[in-house]
Amino acid sequence: MKLPDLPPLVTMSEAKRYLNVSYKTIQRWKDNREISVVRLGKNIVRIPRSEIERVLRDGYVVRVI
Repeated sequence: MKLPDLPPLVTMSEAKRYLNVSYKTIQRWKDNREISVVRLGKNIVRIPRSEIERVLRDGYVVRVI
C-alpha cells in the first residue's frame, strides 16, 4: 500500500494517528524492535513511511477511516 500524502519519515505521534493505535503501542513496537526507526539525535526518533506501509500490509492493524 502506497501512502503518497505521508512524508518519508514521520514522528511517533503521526504514526499512531495514521495507524489508529496508541502512543504506547508505537513505543512498545519500537522497544521490541517490531518496527524500524531512524534516530536523528539523542531523543529524536522517526518512523520510515515504509514501516507504516509494512504494518498496514502485514495486518498488524486495521485502518479505520
